[in-house]
Amino acid sequence: SILNKEHSGNSLPDSKRAPKIRSVECLPERVFASGSSIIVKSPFQSKYLKSISLQFQEALTQAGNAAAYQLSKGEQVPFMNRHERVAILPTISQERADALVFSSSGKQVIPSAVQELPTDLSSMFKPNVLPLSGEALCNPHELEKAMKRLGIANAQLWKQGETPDVEKIQALGRLTRSDYVMLAKVSDIELSSAPAVPKESGNSRVNSDTMNSQRSLIVPPLTANREARAVAIGALVRVDDGEILWFERTTATMNAHDVKVTGIADFSTSKRLVNDVSRFSLLQLQRRFALYRRQFTM
Repeated sequence: SILNKEHSGNSLPDSKRAPKIRSVECLPERVFASGSSIIVKSPFQSKYLKSISLQFQEALTQAGNAAAYQLSKGEQVPFMNRHERVAILPTISQERADALVFSSSGKQVIPSAVQELPTDLSSMFKPNVLPLSGEALCNPHELEKAMKRLGIANAQLWKQGETPDVEKIQALGRLTRSDYVMLAKVSDIELSSAPAVPKESGNSRVNSDTMNSQRSLIVPPLTANREARAVAIGALVRVDDGEILWFERTTATMNAHDVKVTGIADFSTSKRLVNDVSRFSLLQLQRRFALYRRQFTM
């Protein structure tokens, strides 16, 4: 929807039951605003959690609040104009992770303890850029072609690991005719391991003489407690002036207890733990981006 200066005064709903829309102070000539609403089905049912009328109401309220925000602040809200285009780069990650092992003899660093990790985690990071969709989203093949033409890789769009390289991002955005470029990655994956404390079995209370006679024959399996930590970083850059509109860094930690191992350097079962912690760090990043967008539409 488009709000003009001369029609913006009395067009906002004043019903007490209607969702509250921001007040308008200073009025530019014209702004573009749009809204969206997502509905999903109820768990184990065929019906949806929201009605169609409620979905329309939410989308209309978002559009009204976004328009009011732009009118009052004099700032453009991303993804409001249907003519805008956004390039979402593949979400990258590191191929291997080091491990820090704690034992009775001290601590030891094992380089590349976990290898062959997935380096493309795009399926785990799905930022909501609605109402933009379809042709408003830069095609992945078009992005790949543009990056080859510029002679840059995804990892080179970051300076010193965590700072977006604005100049390269702008060059990529202009080549793909994008108004915004979003990029994210998982970095600093860490894994630590320590021997698990043996637990007494339920038969430990039987006759002590029998227990002592069998103790030399029973070799308890080696187990370890593992902790994985991952950092996810995301940024949204406006191509026109190179301003970083959104930048966030999230951290996730996951634990696995009593993992069976064959030795101090056995990390064959840790790949799933590393993948899970990477997924949760990206989910947190996705939520932070949703909160960033929410400030314009609430």
